[in-house]
Amino acid sequence: MPTGASLNYGFSPLAFADLRGFAEDDHADAFAVFQRSCVRVIEGRPSLRKAVAPSPALIEICRRALAPRSIGRREARQFFERHFRPFRVTPPHNPAPSGFFTGYYEPIVNGSLSPSADFAAPLLSAPGPLSARFPLPDRAAIEAGAIADGARPIVWLRDRVEVFFDSGAGLRPRAS
Repeated sequence: MPTGASLNYGFSPLAFADLRGFAEDDHADAFAVFQRSCVRVIEGRPSLRKAVAPSPALIEICRRALAPRSIGRREARQFFERHFRPFRVTPPHNPAPSGFFTGYYEPIVNGSLSPSADFAAPLLSAPGPLSARFPLPDRAAIEAGAIADGARPIVWLRDRVEVFFDSGAGLRPRAS
């Protein structure tokens, strides 16, 4: 049973087959993201926000995830199914529950190495050494050209919405 039951949250066990889209997901990509998180866990780096320390069980799972080996989609899926259990979390009956949940995603979007009618929004590099440019201008100023002298397009995306969602989200453009 997950921890937190004492907070009156409901935890209902599920099967991985109950998770819509799980069978079709790219588990190798998810595993690579999990491994990056595990590096922080193993190194004992402090969390960015107040959080519960990683359990010994999670630390051991991270050690296994970081063991050197080649892992494909099938092996990654088997790893997650072997080491984790899905649960449906329902809020407590308390009308004013408190808690903090974080979800991460790494969107994959198409892009181009050169501008075109289909790819007209540039994803810009940093404008030179960041230490020399603090504070950085806000988004409106950047879009108005405030860093045009030092920033260069890394890749061209379909529109400014995709560029916006990249702002620190870890977007992974697939350039063609």
